[in-house]
Formats: sequence, C-alpha cells, structure tokens
Amino acid sequence: MALLASNLFAQKITTHTTVQGPMGKLSVIVEQPTLKEGQKCPVVIQMHGFSGNKGGMHELIADKLVKKNIASVRFDFNGHGESEGLFQNMTVPNEIEDAKAVYDYVASLPFASKIGLLGHSQGGVVASMTAGELGDDKVSALVLMAPAAVLREDAIRGNTFGKMYDPLNLKEDYVELFGGLKLGKNYIETAFSLPIYETAAGYQGPAAIFHGNNDKVVPYTYGERYHKIYPLSEYHYLPGEDHGFSQTLDSISNLIVNFYLAKMAYAPELKRGVTAPALSALTPDGRTISLADYKGKFVVVDFWASWCGDCRREIPALKELYAESRDWKVGKEQLPIEFISVSFDFKREAWLALLDKEQFAWPQISNLKNTREDPVYKAYKLHWIPAFYVVCPEGKIVGSAITTEELRTLLKSLL
Repeated sequence: MALLASNLFAQKITTHTTVQGPMGKLSVIVEQPTLKEGQKCPVVIQMHGFSGNKGGMHELIADKLVKKNIASVRFDFNGHGESEGLFQNMTVPNEIEDAKAVYDYVASLPFASKIGLLGHSQGGVVASMTAGELGDDKVSALVLMAPAAVLREDAIRGNTFGKMYDPLNLKEDYVELFGGLKLGKNYIETAFSLPIYETAAGYQGPAAIFHGNNDKVVPYTYGERYHKIYPLSEYHYLPGEDHGFSQTLDSISNLIVNFYLAKMAYAPELKRGVTAPALSALTPDGRTISLADYKGKFVVVDFWASWCGDCRREIPALKELYAESRDWKVGKEQLPIEFISVSFDFKREAWLALLDKEQFAWPQISNLKNTREDPVYKAYKLHWIPAFYVVCPEGKIVGSAITTEELRTLLKSLL
C-alpha cells in the first residue's frame, strides 16, 4: 500500500513489564513508536507457539511493526520463557485466559487505539479463539501463522510431536516429550473436546492466514479451514515453506505489517450509507467523465496512480475481477457492475504509458494533479491508495476496500 500522509517516528520506546495471568505473572515486552502527547496508535498482541517464547520471529515482526508506527506487545505464555507457572500445567484454555489478561492490559494503555492479534502455531489457535470470544468490536485484525488446530486431533489419537500415548488411559499425570518437557494430563483432556473452529468463528473481522505446504508439524489444510470460516480473510499458501517460515520469514513479515497497516492504521473517513462526493476528470482523449454519469447503476470507483507500486501490483487481480464480474448482477434490480478508475498521476506521460501498456477495458480518468491538489482526493478524504469505493444506484457508498480481494468479497456480498 502507498501511505500518502507520512508520519514517521525516529525512535521507539521499549517497556519490560509483567501482567497477572491465571497461572502466574506473564513476562511482557511493549514496543511503541514515540508519540506526541495524546496521540494514539494501533497495537498488535503477538502469541508464540507450543514450547516457544516471545523472541525469534516475534521480535522481528515487532521491530517492523514499530517502524510503521504500530506498537506491539509480545509475551510468554504461562510455563514458557520468562513467565511464571509450570509447563506441565499449561493448557490451551488457560493460554486463552493469558491472552485475555494481556488484552485487558493493552486496552488500558493510554496510547492504544485499535488492537490486533497475531499467533503462530498453537499461538494461532489461541489467537483465533481469543478473537472469537472477544468479537469484532474488540479485535480489529487477526493474523494466523501455521495455526495448529491439529492439536485436537493429536490429543485424540495420542500422538504429540511423535510421542505416542493412550489418551484415555494415561499412567502418569503427564507425558514426557522432547527435551524433558512434560505435557500435562489436563492439556490432553481439554484438547480432546476443544471447540477450536466453533469458538474462532465468533470473530468475523479481517484476517490473514499464512501456511506452507512443507509444514511437517501442521498440515496446511488446517490453515485452509480457517480461511473458510473467515469471510473477510486472505489466505497465503506458501509452496515449500515449513512450520517456522524459515524460507520466507522476512518477506512474510512485510506482508503481515502491510496487512495491519491496511486494517488498523488506515480507515476510510467516508462511511457506508453516506452520499458519494461528486467527482469528474478527463479521459486521455479529453472527454469529461463524472460519477453523475453512472446514476442508477452500481459502480466501482478505483483510486490509484502509476507511481504507486501497490496499485500496479493490484492491476492483474483487478483485471481478473473486472472480467469475472461481467456476469454478476447486483441488488434487487439485478444491475450490472460498472468500473471507473481515477488516477492521481500528475505526469501525463507516465499515466498514458501505463494505460498503453495495460489496455484497461473500463474508463480511465485523471485531473493530472498530485494528491495534495486534486479535488477528488480531497473530497473523498483519502489517505491511502489503492482504494476502492462501491456506489449504489442512489449515489450512496455501500462499501470500501483497499485490496482487490476485499473488493471481490464486498461485491459478492451484494449479489
């Protein structure tokens, strides 16, 4: 995405603290951008996996988040890392309670605006179920990295990380795993009947799922199932990638940061139900096209520019969606969907060169002004491109999106 209003901070503030969880004190690290007095920013709560800790990939992601003015809070679950408690007493339900305790702490921070959750492996299960319990009003965005919903089937068949046991006839209060770790009987019993997807489905907000097809710990099909229960999710199938994302962690972390930027840092000021502002601009051959020309129709207004790298990357998917939507009929009137692209190019040659290259099948217009001067940009109060608005026949906004996949989901919801 192209962030149009620069708001960079040179420093970060790191705080080490503890939060009281049900099984003891949790070790927490808060990293926030330096903010002006009274200023707020989004916060992402990160959750590690089984036998893991708040370092490693979570430290990398936290560093990238804070550079984009998104705070992060990462912590060790009970019985892990620097937190109190015994690993043997850890269960998924009490990790959910840990996560909710940390959420309450974050919600109390004076600089916290929107809150997102991120979880890897078992932490992905905990993040999804926590989001389901808290709901869309409290969780603004969710990222799952190789979510280990297989843990329930592992417990049922008595095979956790290759250690075989009879889950219905445990001889001890624990099963000894690798490195002397003791998997508690309560973990196995609670996992047996854990309503993972049922609880996770209580969250219906934006989600992104990342899963590799070379994951030997959690088959990628578990990530696919999460994609099915989240209608506003994007699924990243990663050929050759393993459970720890050792091949592409750097690039994946960039995608994760961009996802949170889109879902939590950017929000359209023009809300659903308001009348779409008037707009007009010229086609390459000098004809004026305005939104008023589309009265009585459903129209997608695409805001972009040739200088915007993220806009260019969306072009193939946007063309595909345009072709796909030619057969769609929207609303009670079963009307077709029209498209119009408004460019914020200020160099005519660059705009025309890309139009010539791409050969768009729908109208292209521009005032050939930069974003600070373009009246359309000002009227629509844009801060981010690409951006898409869908306008109904009555001239009101019925939805907005900043990715083509989100636009596809929005349009299909109107069919």
